[in-house]
Amino acid sequence: MIDRDRYSRLLAIPDYPADKVINSLIIVGGVGALGNELVKNLCLLGFRHIFVVDLDRVEPSNLTRSVLFREADCGQPKVAAAAKGGKEINKETNFYIHDGDIADVGLGVFRRASLIFSDFDDLYPRYIINAVATKLGKVWIDAYLGFKPYGGGVAVYDGADARAPCYVCHTGIQTYRETFNTVQDREGCQVKERDRTKQGFLPTTPTTCSVIAGLQAQAGLHYLLMGNSPDNQWLSKLFHLDILTVTSRIEKSVTRSKCPFHPPADRIISDNFVSLNGHNSSTTRLSELFQIARENFPIQKSNAIYLQLSRQMVLYESCMTCQREIERFQSVVSIVRDRKKGRIALCPYCGSETLSFHPLYGVTTLLDESMPFQSYSLKQLGLPSLDILTILEEKEDDYMYYFLEMNGDCVKILPGFSSVEV
Repeated sequence: MIDRDRYSRLLAIPDYPADKVINSLIIVGGVGALGNELVKNLCLLGFRHIFVVDLDRVEPSNLTRSVLFREADCGQPKVAAAAKGGKEINKETNFYIHDGDIADVGLGVFRRASLIFSDFDDLYPRYIINAVATKLGKVWIDAYLGFKPYGGGVAVYDGADARAPCYVCHTGIQTYRETFNTVQDREGCQVKERDRTKQGFLPTTPTTCSVIAGLQAQAGLHYLLMGNSPDNQWLSKLFHLDILTVTSRIEKSVTRSKCPFHPPADRIISDNFVSLNGHNSSTTRLSELFQIARENFPIQKSNAIYLQLSRQMVLYESCMTCQREIERFQSVVSIVRDRKKGRIALCPYCGSETLSFHPLYGVTTLLDESMPFQSYSLKQLGLPSLDILTILEEKEDDYMYYFLEMNGDCVKILPGFSSVEV
């Protein structure tokens, strides 16, 4: 139910999608300068369910460009500070926070989202969202700031159309590959900003952030109203604005013939997807998952099946001091990030800091029915809650894709949103 006194001006706008605003789940990736302005706009518009993702902490330099942050928030997770500030604007807005990497958000969260916004300052999380949107058939809206103080833009990528250009088509395949080759060296936004300033790039202004995030929110409202209609002029376009020169340009993205996401081999459709109401990542074991897959999909009994992981997972590390092998179950990216932040895992046998993993041995993206981890829960294996797991059936010359969602995690990850139909 919407407060008609509070939202009287918005409700007076023809075709204002009030029901969709109230019932939609919105994902905001990155809550720095742009993300702050976007969350502010979403709260003012009356959105009730916002899922925010970021892995950074609030720093003093954020306070001049971030409307939701206060001095007392310094040192706190940006997602927590943004949720608190958003609540002060609209107490009816429910915030769900993920203080971590966008790659660790379960696909089930994205499946329930009506709008996915990206306000990151890095290519890597954008590529993650692009892969998810393509897999799930979702539209996502990216905003960015230029290398000068008064520029930026908004781009809408139509993942619902398998033929539409994606973010990899926009940046180029070579840039995509180079980004994932160097992903282990990712830094926080404060480090990146200092490096860019040294290179001659200038930080942006709060006014520029406000303008660009306003355009991004408007593109989202436009999609809620018009969807994938041919009349939606935002789809598959990039709108760039230079506020200093009062100029703008519109670019129409083009699908690249060699883009690895066209056509998407692992597209989730109703025929190959099952949502498991009584299963969650904490109690469902790997062996049980394989059994469920064989029971729910037309998998030939003699064919091997695999659980495909979204990222390289370290299964074992070796202690260089006592020469013992230790089970790990953590992604390569997060292990490297922990080490760079000084969070060093100790050997449980000798207490040394000399753990290391071999890039070939003990690292995998596939788990099968013969591996010695069958009694482990999906959570113990390092998989996200409310995830959609990819099962591969090995055929003679190809693989068949099937997908299982751990729907039992929904109440924990999205409390208050569980009853909303997808």
